[in-house]
Amino acid sequence: MGIEFSNGFTITKNTVNNNIPGVGEWYFYSDEGTLNVDGPFGNGNAIFIRNGVPNVETFNPNASSGTDAIWFNVYDATGADYYNDFIQLVDAGGTLTISQNGDTAIFNTVGAIAGFEMIPSSTYWIFKVNLSIVTQVKESNAPYVYADPITLTFGA
Repeated sequence: MGIEFSNGFTITKNTVNNNIPGVGEWYFYSDEGTLNVDGPFGNGNAIFIRNGVPNVETFNPNASSGTDAIWFNVYDATGADYYNDFIQLVDAGGTLTISQNGDTAIFNTVGAIAGFEMIPSSTYWIFKVNLSIVTQVKESNAPYVYADPITLTFGA
């Protein structure tokens, strides 16, 4: 399985680390409920946030559930670097598919309209999906779960 683009082009290895086949895996690194952790600074970290007082961690990727932002470390759980894949979405727009256990959420922007963002930290870049700006073209049928991998597919 690889990264399949709408123009028929398929990448079967990570674009930066050719020794890593397919797309990477990310994991939740904290529980649901009141936000009690810092950003996704570790390899393979993912977090979904509902903004408010207080901010809340959720495992539901759907904007209709109130989720405001989805954050990923640019490195997957194996340490493979996805900076170029994420920056392509930020700079040119495109489609991001987020899947876990057969449940899929799909997000899209046309061009660089800030729905996909790169946020610098002191040691890493963090990729953010701003659900108030991107178009969610497919909602996940169910919330995700803590211990299972989240996979990403990037499309132009």
